[in-house]
Amino acid sequence: MRAMALAACWRNLPHTTIMKSVLEPEKNTADPKPHGARGSMVQIARYSQLALALPAATVAGWFFGSLIDRWLHDNWVYLFGLLLGGAGGLVELVRLASKDTS
Repeated sequence: MRAMALAACWRNLPHTTIMKSVLEPEKNTADPKPHGARGSMVQIARYSQLALALPAATVAGWFFGSLIDRWLHDNWVYLFGLLLGGAGGLVELVRLASKDTS
């Protein structure tokens, strides 16, 4: 009798629901790749984001480097901003491309 009560309590503990969710994952019925007009618009948005990531980051790096140049009355910091923006844009480009392939 006592063993049955313990077993009933054990079944109702939160760890059993966690284990059930790990062992028996929910079946996702949603289609991960949308079809039709919406799917093509999503693809256009992804590829335009790829096309704009590197130039936008490079221009932003140049712009902020130029602002720092004017603030410090110097004329070489924009090159550092350009390189930093280009590197950031390249990292973003690789991240977006790897997300697109998976």
